[in-house]
Amino acid sequence: MRFKTFYITIIVAFAIVVSRLFFLQVIRGKYFFLRSQRNAVRIIPEHALRGDILDRNGEVLVQDRLALNVSVTAQGLAKSEDIFKELAKVFGLNEEKLKLKFRQNINAPFALVTVLQDVDKTKALLIAERSDRFPGVLIGSEPIRQYIYGTSLAHVLGYLGMPQQFWTEYGEYGFSAETYVGVSGIEKYVDRFLRGSNGGKLIEVDNRGRQINTLGLRIPTKGADITLTIDIRVQKILDELLGSKKGAAILMNPFNGEIIAMASSPSFDPEI
Repeated sequence: MRFKTFYITIIVAFAIVVSRLFFLQVIRGKYFFLRSQRNAVRIIPEHALRGDILDRNGEVLVQDRLALNVSVTAQGLAKSEDIFKELAKVFGLNEEKLKLKFRQNINAPFALVTVLQDVDKTKALLIAERSDRFPGVLIGSEPIRQYIYGTSLAHVLGYLGMPQQFWTEYGEYGFSAETYVGVSGIEKYVDRFLRGSNGGKLIEVDNRGRQINTLGLRIPTKGADITLTIDIRVQKILDELLGSKKGAAILMNPFNGEIIAMASSPSFDPEI
């Protein structure tokens, strides 16, 4: 009797296991297969370079440079809880601050969240070479605006900012929350010409977050270059004459109204 009960229990347990496997592999097989495919696909945005701003002689006043960023996915954190600890060691930063920045910016389980910007190239390559220790961590590049002459012409050239601060003005024109736009000066006035067209790529990754295949690619397009009537050689002289005095000075061609130089003091650093 006991043997019969035991035998029936084994059969019932086996039947439950088989039915569960049938449910998962046959009935819900397609659902889990598609889900696993989505889990293995990652979208990596590639920001377009903004156009250069040149003086009347073709001297570059403003241009983009590529900075290296460190991004993390929640998928990677599920495989290793020490990612932020390891990143903090490499870059000499506070682990809790990295975690806080990740939590504040995550919006999807498989989305890339940038936790470090414009990092040292040697340290970034170290992370890339040890990808097995950093699952879900990606080293990417992003264009950063570089104002060649610092505070000179800051009031003329302007600077960039995030669009959520100006959503009323820019929201209807297709800006995303990660797009920088011109906030003042030339950067704002001709923003639609300077701003290029963003691209990106769709990649397939393995269970360690390493790229194994490129599924799609859209190449970003750089924005148009803009040439001003400013002569940077004259501008430097005007800046020196104004020095630390408070005020403004303008040199204009009286025959056609072209502004040759325009200085204002005190000034500011547009890169900040």
